[in-house]
Amino acid sequence: MTRIHSITCGLLLGLAGCAGPHRRPLETMTLPVAGPVAVEVASFNGDVTIEADPGIRTAIIEVSRTSLIAVDDPDVEDVGLDSIWIRPEVVPGDLGQVLLVTTGAEHPDRALLRTHLTILLPDIEDVTVRTTNGDVRLVDVAGTIHVETTNGDVAILTTRPLVKPVTVLDVNGDITYRVRGESSGRFDCRSIRGRVVRRMLLGRVVVDPGSDRSTLLATLNKGRNPVVLRTVDGDIHVMVVERPTKVGRIFLD
Repeated sequence: MTRIHSITCGLLLGLAGCAGPHRRPLETMTLPVAGPVAVEVASFNGDVTIEADPGIRTAIIEVSRTSLIAVDDPDVEDVGLDSIWIRPEVVPGDLGQVLLVTTGAEHPDRALLRTHLTILLPDIEDVTVRTTNGDVRLVDVAGTIHVETTNGDVAILTTRPLVKPVTVLDVNGDITYRVRGESSGRFDCRSIRGRVVRRMLLGRVVVDPGSDRSTLLATLNKGRNPVVLRTVDGDIHVMVVERPTKVGRIFLD
């Protein structure tokens, strides 16, 4: 987590008063699915974790509704949890099923509300996530990937080859991109006030002129699929390693 991310969280907790966040018990939803499923998430606020687990047979969505609204204020009776809503549905797509998950909140203090999501599927092909004030973590996904968030870190950790376009747009957060050597890509990675660190141990890597402390322009395995990673206040870590999902300390494989 970046320093600015930590400061932002601290300020929000300060606004919420000393009582700390208020949470509903974890909710679990299941939906029937078949074959590889694309995932599209549009969340107003909160963390999003999406992971492929071949040991399950359905889509599993875990929801944590959280409020940072103070309750020690005598004028505050509603902490906003009842206003948070989530709409999951499975619809047909161009190449199979698509799991759509949308969240929102109808409350004047919506900025202090969060919906944290964990989405598990047997097989995931293509992911789109848009959220604010939240971390995004994608594990063992494949296909085209598009992620947008603010005030949160993004981690893509997958043992499946990524050979299609990947875009990550972040503000106030780190980006970690860890793949195996079978992946490909035309990398364009830039941090405005951070650094770009590469540990590309596998595959054929060509680093282009123009790469420096805050920029990486490179090609993996002669790939033409764009891998665009952007952050403002945060670092970018690009790693091509044997075990992308085995993360303890982030720099160790």
